[in-house]
Amino acid sequence: IAAPRQRPSIITLSNRA
Repeated sequence: IAAPRQRPSIITLSNRA
């Protein structure tokens, strides 16, 4: 699941954590 760079949601945050 890849979230749009325009609006980083929890998915991206969780991926970075």
